[in-house]
Amino acid sequence: MQILKNSKLRLSSICIASNPETNMNEEEILRRRLLVDGDGAGDEKKILGIFRDWVKLCTWKYESLEEFKNDEELLKFHLSQAEWNMLKTHLIIGMTSKEEKAYNSLHESIGKKIEELRNDILTAKKDLENAQIVRKQRMEYDSIAKLICQYPNRKEEEKQLKETRRQLADSERKLRDLDQKIELRTKQFMLLMDALYMLESTLENEDESGIEIDNEKLDDVSLDSSTEFMEH
Repeated sequence: MQILKNSKLRLSSICIASNPETNMNEEEILRRRLLVDGDGAGDEKKILGIFRDWVKLCTWKYESLEEFKNDEELLKFHLSQAEWNMLKTHLIIGMTSKEEKAYNSLHESIGKKIEELRNDILTAKKDLENAQIVRKQRMEYDSIAKLICQYPNRKEEEKQLKETRRQLADSERKLRDLDQKIELRTKQFMLLMDALYMLESTLENEDESGIEIDNEKLDDVSLDSSTEFMEH
């Protein structure tokens, strides 16, 4: 049977591994011992026991058929247990392989997610730096805008300047007109004072005979002065 063949192979490997004259290295010896021992729960001893029972069954001279059948049933029982342990081991190996694949897939997925998160963090960092730059520029813009708002608009300033120049020109024109009028009134006043002074002198120096003539002259002078004053 297949179990017996495998047991022979395992037994031969045990013999080779236990022989100090062999040229195998320590790693190969350990590998073979693990292969024979199975899951480490005493499978090596069980296989050796099955092999001894099989050798006994094949070589032992039984006194009765019943004793032979008892050993045969015991060997079958041990073989069925060995087959069950082998099946269990294969199932465990299959489950372990599936779990390994699942863990590898999970590891890959986690690695990809970590890489994506790293890229997202770098992108967020760049966005934060850009946002800080935009905020700084916005604050500078607001400061400049407030400073500009403290001064009037250029068009309004030019308009006010033109209006001020116009008012200044009107004031200068009115001032010139006023100066001319003052100068004219001053001349008229001086002329009037001269006429009064001449009249006073004439009244003191002339005799009564010349009063009428002087009065006529005075009337003429006063009339001319009044006429000139009214014209201006």
